[in-house]
Amino acid sequence: MNTDYSAEDLNAIVELASAVQRHLVDVPDQYKLILHDARRLPSKPLKDDDENSDNPGLEQEKTPHDISKNGQDLLHELNAYLGHLYATNALSQHGKEGCVDCKTAIGETVLFLAAKQGLKEIVRFLLQQGVSIDPKDRAGRTPLHHAVVKDQKEVVRMLLAAGGDIETTDLADHILLMFAAPRRDNRKNRSGHTPLIAAIEAGNEAMVKLLLDAGADPNHTTDDYAPLTSAIRAHSMSIFTILLDKVSDLDHADGRGETPLMHAAKWHDGMAKLLLERGARWDVENRNGETAMSIASQHANEPLLRLLLDKIPGQEYVNAKGHGLLHFAAESNLEGGDESMVRFLLAREGLTHDRKVADAQSGLQGAAWRGYTTILDILLGIFGVDVDGKEEGGYTALWLAVRWGREAAVELLLDKYRANTEVSNGEIKWTALHGAVYHEEPDMARMLLTRGANPNSRDRHGRTPLSWATNIRWQVCRDGIAPTIVPLLLEADGVDIDSRDTLGRTPLFWALLSAIYLVGAPEMVDMTPIFYAAMVKRAVLVQMFLEKGTEPDCKDADGRTPLSYAVEPFNVGWLAEYKGESEDEWEPEWSGDQLSRVVTTLLEQGADPGYQFSQGLTPLSRAEKKLEEGHEVLVLLRNASARGSSL
Repeated sequence: MNTDYSAEDLNAIVELASAVQRHLVDVPDQYKLILHDARRLPSKPLKDDDENSDNPGLEQEKTPHDISKNGQDLLHELNAYLGHLYATNALSQHGKEGCVDCKTAIGETVLFLAAKQGLKEIVRFLLQQGVSIDPKDRAGRTPLHHAVVKDQKEVVRMLLAAGGDIETTDLADHILLMFAAPRRDNRKNRSGHTPLIAAIEAGNEAMVKLLLDAGADPNHTTDDYAPLTSAIRAHSMSIFTILLDKVSDLDHADGRGETPLMHAAKWHDGMAKLLLERGARWDVENRNGETAMSIASQHANEPLLRLLLDKIPGQEYVNAKGHGLLHFAAESNLEGGDESMVRFLLAREGLTHDRKVADAQSGLQGAAWRGYTTILDILLGIFGVDVDGKEEGGYTALWLAVRWGREAAVELLLDKYRANTEVSNGEIKWTALHGAVYHEEPDMARMLLTRGANPNSRDRHGRTPLSWATNIRWQVCRDGIAPTIVPLLLEADGVDIDSRDTLGRTPLFWALLSAIYLVGAPEMVDMTPIFYAAMVKRAVLVQMFLEKGTEPDCKDADGRTPLSYAVEPFNVGWLAEYKGESEDEWEPEWSGDQLSRVVTTLLEQGADPGYQFSQGLTPLSRAEKKLEEGHEVLVLLRNASARGSSL
């Protein structure tokens, strides 16, 4: 039997075994020997009651395997000894009323271990000593859970007879096999498996019957699990049929809004047929608007789908979101898409052309974001299907294929079906090029530009793809590197480097202030990209824009120049807070280096350190207030100011 005991587990076993030895009679020599050996193994060895080690220097470091083996040996010897005592009715050395002192933590630890291994004599002994029947481990599991999972029927009966909670639940938010700690965030730990559900998922029919006979509730559902659904997921028809006669609600929806029939549509046709015969509803929708029918179409389950279609007048089912079955079949999980299911749905008798077009249009976006070119070809081959049609979120097939980097699908949509690259998408009214830029898909951006996409297209805020490309991302803000798409856009024919958005910002301003915009800090207005690049000390971007002819002393709405922002040390405090990190753990050295590089770059292009903006302040005076005397940037500004004064 597989065991994995820690040093703490072995300490608990040793302490219990030692207490038993002190209080009970006729301890076998083998028991004493194993206990003696085990005392030497834990990380903090316990004192031997019978003898002290004469030569501790000979002790060797023990491996986890040694600890597990000795723990198992000692548990089995203790179990055998206690069984002998029960059989012979041996008396305590302290009289009939004597009681072994089982400290709560020690007793509970050993109870878990004994329950898993089926050591019923130890379990009986601990329960007689008053150890808690239903302690929970970090995963919320009790000894009953463990005994059920390990198929220890005798222990299960003992725990239930002693009053163990047959309806207790473990925690859904943990790593099942590792028994990890519960969530550390503020979300509620959701209920998971009852002992009955654990037995069902183990496929243990005999254990399921035992628990049901003992009073387990077949209708006890938790946040994520239900007995009937668990039987479906376990592919156990025998357990499923047992429960089918006992469950009162065949349409119970789990935490995802899915009914047993929906699960059966994924995993088991036979179970689905039985549910339908018992009157299970086929038209219930989950949170994603899916029904058992749409799930069957998505999972290539044609036999069940035919059975369900017989229940629909006209065979034209549409869910609450307006999606037909083709919508789900088009985005099937099958690699490359489910061509046969799509063709089957399109060939249904009684399907009107208008319904066929509507279904195909609905499925277009799913095939696009999945990158299923064969399915796209089938759907777009239907007269009346619009390649530039939008789904309910306002996105076209081209935009979704670009967003997910589906190169073959993008090529098909552009070259064969002439998808319009300038259609606006979503609430922000992005073009496909905006999508490629924002989602960092340079290959998609290059493909669009070579096919004539407008590099100066504007969204609802007047921002161009170049404006979005300068946005700083957390992953790159520490090293000051430029996004890879910026150079691509700067080389595009006709790109407007100084295009202003609705707030007067140019791409250069966005390059400087994008980090501030990212976390929702007060926004600056009338800024060009160079201002934004300077504020976040992105020397590479500043240099790029200056080389393209951006004015180094351009003014924002407050009359400030990029240099006036660039001279201020970058405050990493709000960024550290945004990431939930300690500011002390940050390495802000990059900020100082970028500060010098940005200031040097601007000064070399003629930026004026003495230019006055509001309240008579200048970049030099700002630096004198913000920087320590002798700072490299302060020296650079003073030298530049002196050179300007001498002209």
